[in-house]
Amino acid sequence: MAPESTPAQGFRESIDVASHRHSHGTATSFSSLGDTDPGRADKKLMPAAYFAGDGSLMIQPRPMPTPRSGEILLQTVVSALCGTDLHRFRGARSYGSNTDVFGHESVALVMECASGEFRPGDLVLHVPYPNEGRVFAPYQLARATNVLPLPHTLNAETAVFAQQLGTVIYALMRFWTSSTPPVRAFVAGAGPAGLLFIQMLRLMGCEQIYVSEPNEHRRRLAVSFGATCADETTVEVDLSIDASGAPGVRHECWLRTKPHGTLGIYGLPDDEPGDLEVSVLGLLAKNLHLVGAIGSQSEPGLPSFLRAIDLLASRHIEVGSLISHRIALNELPRTVPLAVHVTDDVVKVLVRFPTESAG
Repeated sequence: MAPESTPAQGFRESIDVASHRHSHGTATSFSSLGDTDPGRADKKLMPAAYFAGDGSLMIQPRPMPTPRSGEILLQTVVSALCGTDLHRFRGARSYGSNTDVFGHESVALVMECASGEFRPGDLVLHVPYPNEGRVFAPYQLARATNVLPLPHTLNAETAVFAQQLGTVIYALMRFWTSSTPPVRAFVAGAGPAGLLFIQMLRLMGCEQIYVSEPNEHRRRLAVSFGATCADETTVEVDLSIDASGAPGVRHECWLRTKPHGTLGIYGLPDDEPGDLEVSVLGLLAKNLHLVGAIGSQSEPGLPSFLRAIDLLASRHIEVGSLISHRIALNELPRTVPLAVHVTDDVVKVLVRFPTESAG
């Protein structure tokens, strides 16, 4: 079991640390890995997106990380904002209140790898535990166990989606274990994760996919991937997926799931304790299977992420239309509010870093 968490450690961090201990035997805080002491006068500095104690985001000089045994030094090529990154900007404290560089979706070039497992210049996918990620900076550290090589045929902007797609694949394998695909499915939320769920459901052979999404631009994207707006039907489904975590969606999933169906929870609420929004009697009355899924980074060999890379490389999953904003690091503080409030047709925000060689 994970040790009892303090409010500052946060709910998500306690889950991730527990998962890491389960897979690797010990749990080590990433903040203690490598040499990033800002007090060191001999440390080179780099610009990084820094989350301050007052909840603001700024770009400020931070020490360049120095790898220690078992770590890899990476030069960031592209990083992406995830919904998990945004909770803190809505005042949530359940996912940690640390003030530091953040983010956990990135593609990077290997700079140093003492073990020789990777060579300098290799393009890789970095899939850290969310509480360990420090990807909104030109350089970052990685555990060798959380890095995967990328094929030369896959460009960095497409490859960065393999992190989120990997978590979607991991969740879907747990939500639906039958070899026969669901006939009908419902996805609550058409953000990046919801749009990936829709494509995966279509790929696995689901005949009818319904979606609920308040943002018109995201609804149009969902329809372009073959989904039907759920407000046009009251059909009950075999599988419903909360891909949002927003208030009200779990109740909507329960309403739309047929008796003996499955309700999968992927989206995280802003704060804990999150309201399941479904009564015990309601679950019993429908004989529902209620399934949560977290821990894709703890799978030995990272198979869900390997599958994601393959699907992107083979173009079975389309992500180009999900990219709404391509920005430089110094634009991140003014772009984050767009993602937090879902304005300016924001879907996926990519932060691009200058590098000498990248796919």
